[in-house]
Amino acid sequence: MTEGAIVMGKTNLHELSFGWTSNNETFGSVCNPYDRARIPGGSSGGSAAAVAARIAPLAIGEDTFGSIRVPATCCGLAGLRPSFGRYPGQGIMALTDNKFDQVGPLARAVVDLLLFDRVVTGDDTAPTATPSRGVRIGLSCDHLLSGLDPEVGRVVTEAFGKLREAGATLVEVATPDVVRAATDIGGTILISELVQGVARYLQEQGTGLTLRGNVCASRPFDENIHRDSSAATEQTQS
Repeated sequence: MTEGAIVMGKTNLHELSFGWTSNNETFGSVCNPYDRARIPGGSSGGSAAAVAARIAPLAIGEDTFGSIRVPATCCGLAGLRPSFGRYPGQGIMALTDNKFDQVGPLARAVVDLLLFDRVVTGDDTAPTATPSRGVRIGLSCDHLLSGLDPEVGRVVTEAFGKLREAGATLVEVATPDVVRAATDIGGTILISELVQGVARYLQEQGTGLTLRGNVCASRPFDENIHRDSSAATEQTQS
């Protein structure tokens, strides 16, 4: 605000900021502005839809497990999930205590992300370009190209070609277990901390609401998840 920003309003999102569709039973589902029969991604789907629909040039989202990156992909935008601590985290509902939750911008161009970053951080340092020649890039084609729409696959393949033309070396690697491992480890930690994070938020906001019934009903499940979470955390730290 002090830098001249005009706040246009708040946008809808997936319930509890925990999901990739931005379906919301309370406020209604968010539609993709390019095709209302499709989702905009989530959880920051309302932010992405507003920018893609030219309602605003930039919007703020929050990314715990893809909630900026997924809507950016679905709506054809640029999205940034910054390094931990890059931006202040005040005002968000933190789902976890494991530094998953990060505030970040969504925009139609990377230059607008850079402008946002400079305004928020006060860092005017120009980004440095990394020469492409000699860079080796691993391509997990079994994951990246699996199940793609033909047109999307064509564009991605063209991008690979441009990287090669710029001098980069592209190496195809098989990573059949990477996505599953990331989901198992990250998802286990996230779910384990979700109940605690939401309960804390409800208490801090003075809503008078609790998750007691949900927690009691799922206690055996939560105990197993907590045990798996501890093991997963140790695995990521080793």
